[in-house]
Amino acid sequence: MAIDGDALKVAGLTQNMQQTHDLGDVSALKAVDIILSQYDGKMVILVDETRRAILLTTPDAARARGQTPFDTHVAE
Repeated sequence: MAIDGDALKVAGLTQNMQQTHDLGDVSALKAVDIILSQYDGKMVILVDETRRAILLTTPDAARARGQTPFDTHVAE
């Protein structure tokens, strides 16, 4: 997993925002969704299955790359 620090900075976010959650037994995808949902759509992830990589970025940066953010919403 990589963080697009430049894109986050443009959106007024930083790479070192502490995350402390007690989520119990949830999937990694659910945990990521909970973290991203705190930021009102300012952060998304891009998944590159070929490279087996995930990039944390912003919707604007994803659009600039011509990529569609990965939908992290998991049905309960």
